[in-house]
Amino acid sequence: MLAAVTVVVRAVQLLCAVLVLGLVFSWGPMSLWTSYLSYSLFVGVFSVLVGILGAVAICATFISPRFTMAGDALAAVLSLAGGIVWTVRTVSAGVCSSWSGPNVYVVAFCRRIHATQASMFSTFVMSSVLVWLGYQTLSKRKQASSV
Repeated sequence: MLAAVTVVVRAVQLLCAVLVLGLVFSWGPMSLWTSYLSYSLFVGVFSVLVGILGAVAICATFISPRFTMAGDALAAVLSLAGGIVWTVRTVSAGVCSSWSGPNVYVVAFCRRIHATQASMFSTFVMSSVLVWLGYQTLSKRKQASSV
């Protein structure tokens, strides 16, 4: 049961990380947002690599769950930081204070910002759940080996 939940959550984590990458590539070259996009690209690539490693670790027994838990924990922290940075940047710029108005470009820009924030926070949630599932797996293994 725990393995099936892990597979589903791992798949959703990979989907969220790929979504982060897709959103970063959809921005194109923007001079004011370059550092945010670079960090988001890093987080997306790192989360995809951790997700692939975790997917391989489900089938391969030679990869320690502690190793995948460490990668998931780092991906969670990086994703949380990325989501917070996008949120702070949006609020401090004041661009998206209202979604109404005739300017279609501003509305599309704000939707892209909010989609990037949401995908970063979703990656954080999925990575955090995977850390918890890894902890549960380790504690069950420890209980089984002590019996």
